[in-house]
Formats: sequence, C-alpha cells, structure tokens
Amino acid sequence: MRQHPPHLPAPACRVDTYHRLQNLRWIVFIFAAAFLSGIAAALVTVAWIAPTFVPADYYNTNRDLKNNNRPDPLLVRQVKQRVIDVYDKRQKTDKVLYGQKARVTQAGLLSSDGWAVAFYPSYLSGEEKNWEAADYQGVLYGITKAIYDPISRLLYFKLSGQGFRVMSFGNSASLTDENLWTIDNNGGGKEVILGELTAIDSKKIYPIWRAQSFAAISSGASVGEFVFGAQGESFGVVDERGEIIPAWLIDSQIGSLLEKQVVSYNGVPWRGYIVDGVNKDGVWTSLTGFYVIDSGGLAKADTINRGDVVLKINSRSVSSQDAAEQISSAQEEFKVVVWRKGKEMEVVVNKVVVK
Repeated sequence: MRQHPPHLPAPACRVDTYHRLQNLRWIVFIFAAAFLSGIAAALVTVAWIAPTFVPADYYNTNRDLKNNNRPDPLLVRQVKQRVIDVYDKRQKTDKVLYGQKARVTQAGLLSSDGWAVAFYPSYLSGEEKNWEAADYQGVLYGITKAIYDPISRLLYFKLSGQGFRVMSFGNSASLTDENLWTIDNNGGGKEVILGELTAIDSKKIYPIWRAQSFAAISSGASVGEFVFGAQGESFGVVDERGEIIPAWLIDSQIGSLLEKQVVSYNGVPWRGYIVDGVNKDGVWTSLTGFYVIDSGGLAKADTINRGDVVLKINSRSVSSQDAAEQISSAQEEFKVVVWRKGKEMEVVVNKVVVK
C-alpha cells in the first residue's frame, strides 16, 4: 500500500466524492422548495374555494340577520356626535374611571344649547344631580335642569354647554325593516330588525292624542337605545317592552321645551275608541273612525260632540296607528270630517293644552 508522505497535510476526500456531496445539497434544496411551494399553493386554493371563517356570534351582534348589512362607519361617526352617554358620578372608580355599571342611559341631543332626551322610566326627582354626560369625544358636561314626562316616561334635561349637534327625526310612515340600526354601549353601529306592530286594546276608551300602536323591535336593540335609519334620522327610542317611543312624540315637545321649559301635550280633549261601523236605529253603517265618548267641552253644532265619529283629520283617514300623530302634527287650527246622525260634516277645531 502506498504510504502518505509524513511532511504533507492529511488527505481530504476524493474530488469525485466532493462533487457528489455538492450535488446532494442542491437536490435537498430543490425538494424542500418544491414541498413548500406545494403547501402554499394548497393554502391559496383552500382560501379561494372555502368560505371565510367568522365567529359564531358575529352575525348576531354586528349584522342584520335578514339583510346582512352593516351601517356605514362614516354615518355612525356622524350620528354619534348627536347622542351622549349619561353616567352616575357616584359610580366612578378611583374618582376617575367609569365602568359599564356607572352608565345610566343613552340620550339624544335636541338643541344646540344642550337640551337632550332619554327614555328613563325609573326617574326620581333630583336624581340628575348625581349625573354627568359624556359626548363622542369624551368631553364631560354637567346637568343643570331636568323635566320628566310621566306619560311617555321620557326625561328631558339640560346640559351645561353650547354648540351641540342636533338629532334629526324621521317620518314614521317611512319606518320599514330596511337599514335600521342603533349605537350600542360600546359606541358601534348595530343593525336591528322590526317586529310586529303592537296596539292597545281597541275597545278601551283612551284620549285620541295618546299613541295607541307602536313599532316593535324583534332583535338587535336594547332598552334606551335610539333607532336610526339609512340617512341617520332617528325614528324614536326603545322602551322596556321593545317598542319604539315614536320620534314625532319627542319632536312635538321641543317647542314648549325651548320656549317655556315645560313638557305639554297640545291636542284635543276627545276620549273614545276606534270603531268599524255604527248601528243607528237598527241600521248598520260601515265606517272606520274614532267614536267620541267624551268631547271635553260643551256640545255645540260647530264642535265635536259625544256620539260623533271622527273619520278624517286634515283629509287623512283616521286609524289607531296614526290618529295621535295626525293630531300632533296638525296646525293650531285644523279640519276634521265627522259622521253625525247619519251624515258626514266638516268641523273646524282648535288645539288646546290637554291633561
């Protein structure tokens, strides 16, 4: 066997072996690259074919189950400037922070000088002295005055500030199950779905100026939240029954609130109920209107009397759904068509402050 000379370095591997090792490294690299490329291609294919995963409660909290629409984020930001959150100062943590338990209610701004309204059925006189309100930027305002309406259970109060952006109101006739939403406790937009129209017993005697039917929410809204439409207009506020206290009722109070700082109902003092016909002397007459049991005044030929059936208010047919709104939106003097002793006649009436 040939001996390696002792004065030379130790022999390395053979040249042909060296080249084989180099080629093996390239083969391993090519196989690894091909494997990773295959995985990437498979993932892209799955992502393209398979549906996007969303949490199970996503559609329940952020989307309308019927329309699959979300309110426009820009519109939500604009409307948030027209609502405020009310907090109980006694519930502050370390006299600085407010938690969810400290939140009293949500309120809508009615005037640039700080009048606001909220649904608050448990109000106690003077309770507002322990509250303060926060706007969309987190600026805090004190509350200087409060006026409570026990009929609608709406609380009107005055903030210590100026230059507020004011809420707009929608026409109840355009209230449909399309693009309705609320601002939730976390300040986000949340779609809601309308339920069935609810109504008070049609045979019960009631004042014509009080609303007798209400749109209801079937899902997506909480007590005290305002319901908004596609243009950011408010249709009212949700009560504890899930019914919407209508915006027209709030709108009708703004005038007396700003001028006299009182809440009053301007209307007509008629009490009765909706009928579908009248049986007079054995003769049945089919008609729909408000049967007057008590007219609230002396019976005269040119006024509404007991036994009259109010058929139209300002040329619009009367129904339990909108009679109160028609009275509220009418001018101080308006016309009604009544059925009296078998004949229709027109009577001019004037609004009064009703109790």
